[in-house]
Amino acid sequence: MSLARELGVKRSWFVAAVNLGHVARRQGRFSDAFGRYREALLLAQEQGEKGAIVVSLEGIAAALLATEQTLTGVTLFSGAATLRTQTNTPLNPVDRSQYDAILSGARELLGEEYSRAWTSGHELVLDELVALAHERAETGLID
Repeated sequence: MSLARELGVKRSWFVAAVNLGHVARRQGRFSDAFGRYREALLLAQEQGEKGAIVVSLEGIAAALLATEQTLTGVTLFSGAATLRTQTNTPLNPVDRSQYDAILSGARELLGEEYSRAWTSGHELVLDELVALAHERAETGLID
């Protein structure tokens, strides 16, 4: 990752940041996960790559769910799903089962609130989703 950063290869830097975020989240190192996902989101914004923004939002959403910030996590997942549809960026089939499992757990936990959170995410525009993600990821950096 540091080599990609040094050389200015932002796509590689983005991929490394997202993958390191996934590893940190799975290891329970949520502060690191939020930091990596936020770094990826900033890079994606800088490049104007909406597909990369979607992946970053989903990473932050997954970390929020893992840290019991369930309503906001579902809202971000919903907004990311809407962006996926709008940008014709399908979810990688390999990631589908994990994605479904994460949302299934949130659905069980929230009950009726899940639908409200999902609906509110669909109503947010890109700038609102990104602002919410940055705000929550920054807050999540404090363990």
